[in-house]
Amino acid sequence: MSIDFGFAQVGPDRTLNLSNGNAVRVLTALGYEDIEPCGSLDIDDLLRRCELALNCAPLLPEFPDQVIEGDGKARLILCGLDRDGVYARIGWLQEVAQMAQAEGHDEITYA
Repeated sequence: MSIDFGFAQVGPDRTLNLSNGNAVRVLTALGYEDIEPCGSLDIDDLLRRCELALNCAPLLPEFPDQVIEGDGKARLILCGLDRDGVYARIGWLQEVAQMAQAEGHDEITYA
């Protein structure tokens, strides 16, 4: 499953598709709390958060791999995301927000 971040008249170059886990990690790194599976983000606030995060890259969190053992029959492996991966995805999200802002939109939706 994945989450698309985008804006009106969505096209292939106007969205960012992230796995559910990576979308939550990026929004967490940007300081969002209580993240819902879908919603909208104010563009001015999002761009401010992106700028701050990208300028403070050494302080961005890393998300290690996790292995969750089941009852002996199953094992869930959650791939982590290193600091460079978080940085790159924030940069991509910033680009989508900048495109949306340039076209007069005031929010980015995600689902």
